[in-house]
Parts: sequence; C-alpha cells; structure tokens
Amino acid sequence: MKTIYLSSKITGLKEKDWVGSFLLKEDELSRLEGWDIINPANFKPDVEDPQWQHYITEDIQILCDNADGIYMFGEWWSSCGAWVELLSAIRTDKEIIVENRWLRIPVKLITKWFRKRM
Repeated sequence: MKTIYLSSKITGLKEKDWVGSFLLKEDELSRLEGWDIINPANFKPDVEDPQWQHYITEDIQILCDNADGIYMFGEWWSSCGAWVELLSAIRTDKEIIVENRWLRIPVKLITKWFRKRM
C-alpha cells in the first residue's frame, strides 16, 4: 500500500473550508486501490494555542517519517506551508503527485533540480 500525504493551501482560509476540502479529497483518493491517505486535517500539535510553526513542524515530521509520496491539490502553489511540504518531500525522495496538470511540468523541473543537489 502506498501512503500519500495531502497538501494544499490552509493559511488564510476558514477552518471549515480547508478541513472540508481536505476531507473531500481524502474520501476521493481513499477509493483508489492501494492508497492510504495521511490527512493533516486529522491532527493538531499538542501545544496550547498552536501557531503556524507548530503545525508545519508536525506536518514535516509526519510527511518525512510516514509517507511514500505527497499529493498537491487545490491552490497549493499560493501557500508557503505547501511549498515547505513539497520541498521536504523532494529532498526526502518522496513521490510527487500534482493534481493540476498545468503545474506538473514546472514541479517536475523543480524536483529534478533539487534532487540533483542531494
């Protein structure tokens, strides 16, 4: 089974909106045979009043330790956190899946460039 981490824009969105989009994407992708989904909407840092750095630190740890790949969807390109997740996935040699077909070639070029420097 392939474990895929979901990544998209979260910052600046209402919680109900981003959680809803992540849950819908998890439901859609979980129907694909052989995919186990890691959904950041399902976890929260264990600190009082968590801030961005708490979320991204936990996200990167979970992505790097538990995922075989990352699935970039929605308006991920406009999110600093999604870029951090993407670059972390590239540097840890994860499979990169980009939902938007227009962004696949640029992401492949970025991936190739960063993997050369490993």
